[in-house]
Amino acid sequence: MNALFLLLGLVLLGEGPTNVETRPPAQRVDAANLLREFLQVRTDRLGQDVESLAADLVWSLLDASMPYLSPPLETSGKVETEHSYYLYDLPAGYDATRPWPMMVSLHGNPPGHCERVHNKYWSGDAARLGFILVSPNLDGGRWRREDGETVLLETIGDAVTRFHVDWTRIYLSGYSAGGSGTWIYGARYADLFAGILVRCGLPRADGRQLANLHGRGIFVVHASEDAKCDVEQTRNAVREMRKAGIEVVYQEFPGGHDFFPEVNEPALRYLSRYSMPKPDAFALSGSFGGRDRIVHFVGLRGGDRHRLQVRRTGDSVDIDVTNPEDLDVLDVFLSPVYFALERPLAVTVNGRAFEVVPRASAKAFAASWPLYPFHAAGNSSRVFLSAVRVVENGKLLAEPVNY
Repeated sequence: MNALFLLLGLVLLGEGPTNVETRPPAQRVDAANLLREFLQVRTDRLGQDVESLAADLVWSLLDASMPYLSPPLETSGKVETEHSYYLYDLPAGYDATRPWPMMVSLHGNPPGHCERVHNKYWSGDAARLGFILVSPNLDGGRWRREDGETVLLETIGDAVTRFHVDWTRIYLSGYSAGGSGTWIYGARYADLFAGILVRCGLPRADGRQLANLHGRGIFVVHASEDAKCDVEQTRNAVREMRKAGIEVVYQEFPGGHDFFPEVNEPALRYLSRYSMPKPDAFALSGSFGGRDRIVHFVGLRGGDRHRLQVRRTGDSVDIDVTNPEDLDVLDVFLSPVYFALERPLAVTVNGRAFEVVPRASAKAFAASWPLYPFHAAGNSSRVFLSAVRVVENGKLLAEPVNY
């Protein structure tokens, strides 16, 4: 049995500390500059420096340190990332003082397809309808591979700190091979995307993972004579989802493999009706593998074919996960809009009950931010500033440890 780590991460709630303003102004400026750099770059070295800050100082400086509050950007352009680049279009009248919905667009596999899809096929429609459009580039366009997932998450992590994005209204779309990627990552990261738009892509996610799309906006387009991506696979997936009670808008056009730009406006208007539901209770099926991630407020790494179910009631949280012995890590991070500092909290994991008292820690913030950079997306109150460890190396600690 692999070691099972249970980290209970709890966030600071409500009013900030009262002693922040007693610090020298120069100290606050240095801390703000450090925090702003960490929010955007998120390196281990910067994280260690952030850990040395007082949690109340981090909390007080967070909103004003968001990178998207920097001087205005060009309305369109190209951003280099560690593994690739992405193109972006901002809506007319973009204003960084308020959050905006964002559409992430995955291209197909011909050379130069990122530019073609972004500039020609979208043709400014997303920005005209009030969406930020970001289009990551992946050489070869094979989004189902691990490097595709890396580029996708890297793009989103950069975009939500560079632009003021509404974290409840992030959508994923894709054409051809990008459509296949949209089926995969829309279901795998259903906790991040409020909806998906698929054009002539193969539904590679299995039925178990497609069930994650309950409550999300789903708009699917395919060609009846598609010689590249079999339309029958899409028809079958749509039938299965509808049988499972999942609402799907499906449009089939005559002819061959195509982007069908005429659906840009109706699809965006449809998806805009959907936003991420409040995570009081949620379920997710998937293979978490070796990539650290946070699903709403539960962080996991390792293992295959898990079913995660979480419910919050008052000052208690109940968590059930299948095959926990296969997980390397299971973390729980709780939103400040639900839980208060210094108040006992009951947490049950697979029937095992713990009582913890969350206390603020910049170390917890620095550890969690790289796993879930989407905190920056217009709602810094979701940041985790407290953590409690209750189980380590598969053993229950006699006294839970705050860090």
